[in-house]
Amino acid sequence: MRKVRTRLRRPAGVLAGLFALVVSMAVVPAAPASAATNSVCALTSDRQAVLRYDGTSWTQIGGPAFTLYGGPYGLFATNRDRTGIDHYLGTPFSWQSIGDGGATWAVTGDALYGLSPDRGSVWKWTGSPWWWVQVGGPADNLWGGGGGLYATIPGGNGISKYLSSPFNWQFLGSIDNPPRPARSYAVSSTTLYGLSQSGGLSKWDLGGFWVRSAILPPLVHIFGGGANSVGVDSSNTMHSFDFQTLNPPIAGPGLPFVSGSVVTATSGGATYATSAAGDSVWRHVGGVEWVNIGNMRVTQLVPCP
Repeated sequence: MRKVRTRLRRPAGVLAGLFALVVSMAVVPAAPASAATNSVCALTSDRQAVLRYDGTSWTQIGGPAFTLYGGPYGLFATNRDRTGIDHYLGTPFSWQSIGDGGATWAVTGDALYGLSPDRGSVWKWTGSPWWWVQVGGPADNLWGGGGGLYATIPGGNGISKYLSSPFNWQFLGSIDNPPRPARSYAVSSTTLYGLSQSGGLSKWDLGGFWVRSAILPPLVHIFGGGANSVGVDSSNTMHSFDFQTLNPPIAGPGLPFVSGSVVTATSGGATYATSAAGDSVWRHVGGVEWVNIGNMRVTQLVPCP
């Protein structure tokens, strides 16, 4: 059976944006294959350049952008005025426009998803420029990674998981009781973590319930990625956690490296962070050891192929 798909065009007037639509029965080419997320990409602090780290050095791969979205499926960037989103094609300065502006985006292991400007609908990119299919209704925000796509409900008092077919979602509830918005979420390669307003970390158990960590200190930031996830507490101490074991801190006051905490990414089993001064990028290599991989100011780090 052929699915009805929607092609996104650039309309005029008040409907300008991601979701002014033309319905078509056209057959869409297959989406690009998922790539391994084994590196990190950065957006410079002036938002004038997109850089990629190849394990040895940084290479500029793009020009001005407003926000980067990266993950196993690829690297994407919104333009400076946030009226469109582009897909990186794998060679420096080779990008393809694939859609108009949205409220936010999320990259998973096999797709890119967008939230409409009015947050009234969730859409999946088919892999062909300007072709999208609606997969969900209203949402507050999107969260993606190797572990799939999640969307917080309007108002933020709970979160749902996308079950890989249009309008098929599982409501996971709230990490708090009574329900209230979480501070943030992080998607690892296998599951979803939620951070409460009080700093408590919860993990979605595949048995169908949330489990609150009893061993981690209150956190203010969490970051997901591959198999590893990290959190930063109020003293700016960074912890690598597997939820059931409290590992020694990997960065923070009194240790060799103090991170900038907010500009952090995990990719390919490694953690990357800016320095506390924000003037360099570092890679965690084990224990409390970090290595400087670039003296530059960046406003964002994201995992990328």
